[in-house]
Amino acid sequence: MQQEPELSRAEIQSFEPAVSSQPAPTTETPQPEKASKNPAGKVGMFVLLVFATSLAWHVASDLIAPGSSSGAVAASTTQMAARVPGQVSEIFVADNQRVKLGDRLFALDPASFDLAVRQAELALEQAILAADASTVNLTGAEAQVEQALANLEHNRTTMERTSALFERGLLPRTQLDAAELQLTSAQSSLEAARAALSAARLQSGAGEHSTPQVEAARVQLEQALLNREFATVTAPADGVITNLQMAVGQFVNAGSPALTFIESDQRWIVVDLRENR
Repeated sequence: MQQEPELSRAEIQSFEPAVSSQPAPTTETPQPEKASKNPAGKVGMFVLLVFATSLAWHVASDLIAPGSSSGAVAASTTQMAARVPGQVSEIFVADNQRVKLGDRLFALDPASFDLAVRQAELALEQAILAADASTVNLTGAEAQVEQALANLEHNRTTMERTSALFERGLLPRTQLDAAELQLTSAQSSLEAARAALSAARLQSGAGEHSTPQVEAARVQLEQALLNREFATVTAPADGVITNLQMAVGQFVNAGSPALTFIESDQRWIVVDLRENR
């Protein structure tokens, strides 16, 4: 058995520095890395929050301030027409023109209306003259009644005197019969005078110039004046003119639409909403 040669002390010392110069290996236990946060979770939470907020706003707006994508503005419209027939002489407006209350829209030829007014005035004058004549007749009828009353009183007095003398035997029967006949005639005359007075009163009316004929003539005059006023059509309110369908010289009938009037003071909005709004 061979023995390995022993190293000398000098050789051993020569190896020691080389060995001690190298650092001793360290064994460290690896630490687990902290888990990094997931960004997808934050995005999902944000989207969920936005959706919830939008849904709440939508429900609240439907209850408090509902809205719609469809709607229309409406206004009160009127078909303007003349109240009397006639020929158009002037047109004061045009389509889409704004007008004020009382502004003239169009006018009819006033010649025929002026003539009707003049005729009504003459008819009224004639009725007043006839009423004056009726007043004269009434005065005469009243005088006839007074005369008939006086004649009746005279014949009644004569009858009483004749009857007294006849009872005394101073007058014959023939004179008594004549006195009775005159009294009866006087009574008939009084009744006839009173009937004539009643007829005169009915014909003359209750007062001066108030006979039925005069009142009828006054009504005709008022109607003629009103028709002349109706010959000029004016705006009933503030608004806009549209759909003008007339020209100067055109004959229009009463009630025939000539234009459309849109009133500007009465407007409203029509919006389609769901039932739960």
